[in-house]
Amino acid sequence: MEKLLNASELAEIIGIKAATVYSWIIRGVDIPHIKVERTIRFREKAVQDWLLRKEEERKKRRFEA
Repeated sequence: MEKLLNASELAEIIGIKAATVYSWIIRGVDIPHIKVERTIRFREKAVQDWLLRKEEERKKRRFEA
């Protein structure tokens, strides 16, 4: 089973603050997460895929402009 990351671990991996991760969730940013009881967890692979999609979307918009 894949290890689930908490917000601090995810933030460290992608180079942001944990508060930013929580802010994204509150604001409804589509970062994939799982709620387990009162905690939020992240599958590392799902977040990697999400980041790659975001990168591709940005590249596509850049070429369309």
